[in-house]
Amino acid sequence: MAASTVSATYTPQGTREKVGDLEIYFVGSGPPVVVVYDIFGFDYPQLFQVCDRIASAGFSVGMPDMFRGSPWTKDKFPPKPEDNFMGWVKSQSDFYWKVKPDIDATVSLLRRTDAVADGKAAVIGFCWGGAMSLQAASDPKFGAVACVHPNFKLLPGMGGPAADEARCPVALMPAKGDDVEKVKDGIYQKEFVGKCLYKEFPEQVHGFMAARGDWTDPKVAAAATEGIEKLCAFLRENLLESS
Repeated sequence: MAASTVSATYTPQGTREKVGDLEIYFVGSGPPVVVVYDIFGFDYPQLFQVCDRIASAGFSVGMPDMFRGSPWTKDKFPPKPEDNFMGWVKSQSDFYWKVKPDIDATVSLLRRTDAVADGKAAVIGFCWGGAMSLQAASDPKFGAVACVHPNFKLLPGMGGPAADEARCPVALMPAKGDDVEKVKDGIYQKEFVGKCLYKEFPEQVHGFMAARGDWTDPKVAAAATEGIEKLCAFLRENLLESS
């Protein structure tokens, strides 16, 4: 049965908990899945709905507020030169010192709060988060990584090497204008390419499944729904069926 179409208005079904100064939204039960948001941060209904739908497919899902309540705001987008957007991006994008500790803390929370959150985990990232999530693919504790309309242009030179070092299946889901060719080329050389996913959404704008997604538009909502279903199938194959 096809899933119901995503809604433009939504009430999250999960719980929020603080781990130190890190707030984490979590929901569901099953293998751990960490969601890494885009530059606009935590409080948009689209990604909470994504989290809840993935959880309903049999996963324990956590989304950490990596920006600690200080994301890049929509009123400063597109950014002006004086906003120093790239300086802000670089300050948030040190994977091993800033991002990975929050991913690891989220996995630990999911394992602590859900007795069946065992086995390998997964990371799903959107836009900036897609570029970050790919960095996790070299960590053996992850069994799958997904990059949804990833923005590898923000951090040139990061995508290709991360793809070369990937040790688990990767899902690439680019939207219109998303350049993923170097990453795609790297992934296609892997022995696990048969468990990877490549799905383009050429008619959708970058960010359509996250904070910039206009889910009042039926075509955008339908594409977002399809994207979530693809993610769930990818996670089932690599976290549930392979365990």
